[in-house]
Amino acid sequence: SRLTERWPKEQLLKNALADPDIEEDDLLDLLARRIPAPAVAAHNDAGRPARAWTPFVEGPVYGTRASTIVTVSRDGCWRVLEQRFGANGTSQGRSVTEFVVR
Repeated sequence: SRLTERWPKEQLLKNALADPDIEEDDLLDLLARRIPAPAVAAHNDAGRPARAWTPFVEGPVYGTRASTIVTVSRDGCWRVLEQRFGANGTSQGRSVTEFVVR
């Protein structure tokens, strides 16, 4: 697939970010989704690799190890929420850091 082509997982996340009322947990759920590719083969009809269909990649060696959401309020409060994962997508905990920039 070409670098300029849109991947299905990109559109899924862009649509979610267009919702002004989406909550952090909803975003983390989207980032953790394991969406089956339309074809079981390594590539589908459009020539996209199976990893193009899912935001979360599972594997014992290669895969998603953290999902991070950064939000900024109108009053300058920054919040960084990170969900950590181990091999094969096992949850390893969550961290939150908040600070104010004025």
